[in-house]
Amino acid sequence: MSNNFLNSDLLVQYIDNDLSIEEKLQVEEDLKDNVEMQQELSNLRLAKDAVKVYGIKEKVSTIHNQMMQEMATNTVAKKGTLRSIVGRGMQIAASLFIVVIGVAVYQYSTVSSDKLFDATYQAYTIGVSRSAADVDVMEKSYQTSNYADVVKQFTVLGVSNQKQCFFAGQSYLATKDYANAIVCFNKVIALNATENKNIFKDDTEYYLALSYLKNNDFALATTLFKNIYANKNHLYNDKVTQKFMLQLKMLSWKN
Repeated sequence: MSNNFLNSDLLVQYIDNDLSIEEKLQVEEDLKDNVEMQQELSNLRLAKDAVKVYGIKEKVSTIHNQMMQEMATNTVAKKGTLRSIVGRGMQIAASLFIVVIGVAVYQYSTVSSDKLFDATYQAYTIGVSRSAADVDVMEKSYQTSNYADVVKQFTVLGVSNQKQCFFAGQSYLATKDYANAIVCFNKVIALNATENKNIFKDDTEYYLALSYLKNNDFALATTLFKNIYANKNHLYNDKVTQKFMLQLKMLSWKN
């Protein structure tokens, strides 16, 4: 049997919590520096979840148990036994492959900008540590979710700075006016570039990307999300996961 097959079976036992403490610790140690093994673990977890969803857990489990029994009762592997074990392994691999493909098709058919946005979006909150003197009228309106008043104040101002544009953008986003949210967030970026500042930089990039997503501007959204995903120091790096990026890619394929 190949090392890949043995690793897969070991990881299945790890996922099912069937390993001894020593074996579990060894697997976790091996996972630290083995990217391929990490990916295999991720794939197997996805397959296990899919098995539960598609109701074929019993079938795969039976094949797996039969294979494990053959391995346990044959300390000295004969040629015929090896063929049998490998055959069982191929059945498991085939079953998992079918499940993974099924999940991919399901995810592709059900992914939407609305679902992706709703699973990721959280309204921006102002830090509670700031003193009352540092919070202006627009921020106070935003803190009380009075988004209409924020927009009204922003419109009256005419000329605005980064902070005012940012909170106006957040208010437009909260009220589903994505086009104007995009305008405001881009204004923050432009002002920062002109003044060589980074006011609300990471926050603006993240919420601008979400605004693009809801506005079905997938190419622009993808560019920003890729940058956030690649930058481990970005404030919102943990929000943009590998799964999120895959779903975003599927969404771009659909549109």
